[in-house]
Amino acid sequence: MLSNKALKFLISLDEKTRKRVIADFEGLACYPFWDRSLDIAMFEGEKHQYRLRTGKLRTVFKIDQVAEAILVQKIGYRENVYE
Repeated sequence: MLSNKALKFLISLDEKTRKRVIADFEGLACYPFWDRSLDIAMFEGEKHQYRLRTGKLRTVFKIDQVAEAILVQKIGYRENVYE
């Protein structure tokens, strides 16, 4: 699931970058057995909240284990996404 903000940012990307981000999203679908090539890190002090690095872009997402879903909260460039 994508938040409205994340969806708007994804649509605004050029086609090549958008395809790379979407390909990384597909790698997340195998939770908890993610593709090892993905650069994923868990936020300190936050349970089930992670970031995914795709080049200069960062995707902040949360795992809802009850609904068995991944909720993409933000997508953006490193300097802006953590605000």
